[in-house]
Amino acid sequence: MKRVRPIGLPPFPWISYFSELNVRTYVKAKGKPGVYFFSLDAGNRIVVEVARKFFHLPYLNAKINFKKEKTRKEFHCRRNDARANPGEFHITYRPSTEVYRTKEGTLENWLTERYCLYCKDSQEKIYRGEVHHLPWPIQKAECNIYHNTILKSNNIPLTHSMSEPLIHYSESLKVALFPLVPVY
Repeated sequence: MKRVRPIGLPPFPWISYFSELNVRTYVKAKGKPGVYFFSLDAGNRIVVEVARKFFHLPYLNAKINFKKEKTRKEFHCRRNDARANPGEFHITYRPSTEVYRTKEGTLENWLTERYCLYCKDSQEKIYRGEVHHLPWPIQKAECNIYHNTILKSNNIPLTHSMSEPLIHYSESLKVALFPLVPVY
């Protein structure tokens, strides 16, 4: 994540840049499609605590290493937060096509063109946060997954039918998250 900050403020060097791994699903509430996060692992303790308190997002502390060599990237996340089961994810990946925009009606479009997130507070009250961004500039990608226990740590079984990854890559996208509003 780059330049993360409240709208109208400059980025802060010690919290505005961090790596993140999220496990999410796709949901609808009152007819509006969005994403719901099972977990968001981040390598910045301040970000984790602020996001948990003010955005009700299930951020967890993790040790994350990210390396970039030309087009090849290596990402290694090891969760180290006592609030959750341990988990690890280690992958290398690289884009394998030119940048393109998804087409309406495709799975790629359905997965990427979501303009809100849903979360719940400690009393199970559901909130929605509007998310504004341009369409994702994506590329197909290839990867090698060396270790993946992140799904299992979220009590999501990794079945054989889910073993082939569907992977896309995006170099960057500016996103704005607006204040949360109660839904239910």
